Amino acid sequence: NCTDASFSYASDSYATNGTDPTPTITGDAGGTFTATPSGLSLNASTGEITLSTSTINSYTIRYTLPDTTYAEQTVGITAAPFASTRSFSFDGVNDYFDTTAFSYGSGSISASVWIKTSASAFWNLEFPIIIRSNLGSGTDIGRTYGVSTNRVIAIGSSYGSTKLNDGNWHHLVWTRDISTGAMKGYVDGNLTPEVTGTSAGTFGSMFRIGAYTNAAGAVSYYYEGLIDEVAYWNSLLTDAAITEIYNSGVPNDLDSLSNASAPTAWYRCGE
Repeated sequence: NCTDASFSYASDSYATNGTDPTPTITGDAGGTFTATPSGLSLNASTGEITLSTSTINSYTIRYTLPDTTYAEQTVGITAAPFASTRSFSFDGVNDYFDTTAFSYGSGSISASVWIKTSASAFWNLEFPIIIRSNLGSGTDIGRTYGVSTNRVIAIGSSYGSTKLNDGNWHHLVWTRDISTGAMKGYVDGNLTPEVTGTSAGTFGSMFRIGAYTNAAGAVSYYYEGLIDEVAYWNSLLTDAAITEIYNSGVPNDLDSLSNASAPTAWYRCGE
């Protein structure tokens, strides 16, 4: 008589904050579940996965019958998606924050922020900015970081292509390398090739969150949506640091990063 070790999980991937899955055994009962590599919290008898205590990785789960007949399925464990409940909401009319003054001068800088906005959000006029330095000398492109009216990451007049107004949280990073003047933009841990530019200008002593500041110092172009975890560095973040901060969609503790120093300023926005 032939034995059958067929089984299946409903999905090939589960987030650590999801409901613990148990496979459906369509073959013979009485087998044992195992997984490789180590790190998966797996019930050997039922195949139930305890997601909250499982390590993020991809696993091969094997169901083996007493006569050594077996079947396998690959299951990935992923990070829980970012779901902030205490971020600041901006109304697109007159909401913004002025941060505590601190000097950037002419050194390298980096900025990081999480945003969430919808397709129906109204953004006032042409360039509703998220982060904008106060007045300083040099080319304006080097002092303007944000999201443009067409809902993409931007540095000055250089725009990305990934739409950000899909109702999901997105992580954005902008950097400027003082040694070359090169500026870069990142969306969800990935470099956006279209967002480039150079600037030899210095920066002012204040950053504004949620609104644009024009050359005369007037506030305009307000952002509508949620903003969270705003941080600035007086240094250039590496690709490894940006990947660590994004952390597969779950914000890391910025004061305990392995690939970057603690930020110069970190505004938790209600967290």
